[in-house]
Amino acid sequence: MSKKAFILLAEGFEDVEAMTPLDVLNRAGVDVKTVSITESYEVVSTSKMTYKTHLLLKDVLEEEIQLLVLPGGMPGTTNIAASEMCVDYIKAIHKKGILIAAICAAPGYVLAEACGLLKGVKACGYPGTEVKIKENGGIPLEEPVVVDKNFITSRSPGTAMIFAYTIVKEFVSEEKAKELKGGMLMNF
Repeated sequence: MSKKAFILLAEGFEDVEAMTPLDVLNRAGVDVKTVSITESYEVVSTSKMTYKTHLLLKDVLEEEIQLLVLPGGMPGTTNIAASEMCVDYIKAIHKKGILIAAICAAPGYVLAEACGLLKGVKACGYPGTEVKIKENGGIPLEEPVVVDKNFITSRSPGTAMIFAYTIVKEFVSEEKAKELKGGMLMNF
């Protein structure tokens, strides 16, 4: 049975930060699905592209997963943070000890501020969000990717590939991450 992951998509999500983990996780053999936080399967990104998600969050709240990915982007991140259903879902996922990977503004706005999950956790995010991480008890770092406890955090669209490979390394195996990096010519 393959490992299962969801990527939450809200109106205004950052394309690169969602599609890069989707692609790399698929290549790693993970059963990964995009999940709309609204009543519509169609979600518009920051670049005004319309994506059709696999699932709706309201329909999968009880499904077992082993990984949740939160892309950044504005207003996508604030839309997730403003959704009571999303915040409750993320808190429930965390309570089960499930790995949560968040990039860009999501560590600060969603994990730290809206969910209060980064107390005592080392994390990074888009420049400026370190204030939210620190104000909510987290330990902000200026690294491209940070792994601490059951969280993987990253900074921006520019770190999306490193973020995706780190997710594979932590979620699947270091061997699979190295294999994919070589096959995708990310050996620098």
